[in-house]
Amino acid sequence: VRETGRNTMGVKLVNLREGETLQDIAPVVSQEEGDVEESTD
Repeated sequence: VRETGRNTMGVKLVNLREGETLQDIAPVVSQEEGDVEESTD
């Protein structure tokens, strides 16, 4: 799956083979080293 921006509405993200279906797409946020906030739970 290629990275796309908001200007690409309607653009195909991934090619599916016959019989395959797509269930969900979710954004993945990566953090730079040192930006990780530690939880105190």
